[in-house]
Amino acid sequence: MRNGRRICCLVAAIALLATAATAQDKKREAQLRTVRGVVIDKSDNPLSGSVVFLKNMRTNSVRSSYTDDSGSYRFSGLDPNADYELHAEKDDAKSTTRTVSSFDSRKDIVLNLKVDKKDPLRKKPFPCPKNLTESFKFWKRRNPLLALTQSRREIIRENMRRQNRFKQRFAVAILVGLWAAVSPAVAQQTEPQKPPTQDPPPSSAKTEKDKKDAGQPGGTVGKSKLEKETGTVNDRIFEVLPNYGTVENANELPALTKGQKFRIATASVFDWGSYAFNGALAGIAQAKNDPKEWGQGWDAYGKRFGANFADNNVGTYMTIAIFPTLLHEDPRYYQLGRGGFRRRAYHAVNRLFVTRTDAGHMHFNYSESIGNAAAAALSNIYHVPSDRTASRNATTFAFLIVYDGLANGLKEFWPDIRRKVFRKNTP
Repeated sequence: MRNGRRICCLVAAIALLATAATAQDKKREAQLRTVRGVVIDKSDNPLSGSVVFLKNMRTNSVRSSYTDDSGSYRFSGLDPNADYELHAEKDDAKSTTRTVSSFDSRKDIVLNLKVDKKDPLRKKPFPCPKNLTESFKFWKRRNPLLALTQSRREIIRENMRRQNRFKQRFAVAILVGLWAAVSPAVAQQTEPQKPPTQDPPPSSAKTEKDKKDAGQPGGTVGKSKLEKETGTVNDRIFEVLPNYGTVENANELPALTKGQKFRIATASVFDWGSYAFNGALAGIAQAKNDPKEWGQGWDAYGKRFGANFADNNVGTYMTIAIFPTLLHEDPRYYQLGRGGFRRRAYHAVNRLFVTRTDAGHMHFNYSESIGNAAAAALSNIYHVPSDRTASRNATTFAFLIVYDGLANGLKEFWPDIRRKVFRKNTP
């Protein structure tokens, strides 16, 4: 009954967060301005098919729109804190440039444009060229817009080349970083074993204690303090990825305390392998330019790294520490370690839906589902407004579930891979 009340309270909190994010977006949309009007000629007749240009004076970005059959145009979603310049063009004529000030508090601004001035840049016809090269050079001198267009194209090409160079260098840096992380373990494996030196024999009491610990399931010899207290082993997957919270060769262990659950989550979140993994995910998002609002560059990469780090690690805290503490569930993964491939793979996937309680019983894994749903809802706080949609939240939730399922599979089969590929019988 208590667990049901807690779950209802948590679901209500998640719904309130999602409602607050939606209300914030609606409030922002309500503050945006709209500029509309009609484009007319000298005789005050509406001009259809004329082009209306709107320039943001703060960002220098330009939007354009064609007028409809009635000569009407419309620009919506304008920043109320920016000034804009507006003019229309038709054939070789243009209108007077109008200004929309940020001090104008109106949300719906009507500006009619009259196309009655000849464009001086289009006053003379293009002369008959002798060849394409001469005509291009001549027209470039006569028309500054052409030179400006060519300059912009060169700038765009240079930016694209810089982005490609950045992607290549970043990929190389990721590969070098992963190799630097793995190479010590590989070198240690390939290093020839030295003949053991004859050290003075240890005391009999200590030897008997080590043998006793090594013979017990989940022995504590060579483990860290956290591993000894929780009965787990951080047997790094592929010698890189953190593997906290995994239990090998043990069926029953004492229940974890609240502090131990949070310590396991913290160790997983701030492990050096977690930074490399989230850095690789941020690099993939950078190459795909996802989301587009963040653009490119180191600043954009930092935002993507922070978003991936928060997505994964908020989910880690939710599913390993917070909800297991509230619902009295055991977040550790108990390896099956025996049987065929199908049986063990089923066991790894089944742990997403069935888990142990602190009392040693089995029931539905509420922490996995509710924790990842809460993490997906909280991600609306730091994602761009265009990503605050139900489909993106569902995608984040599904990714976290699939990620945990793959992690369980690696935890289950990593000891076999370690023995057969890396020739190591112990972590």
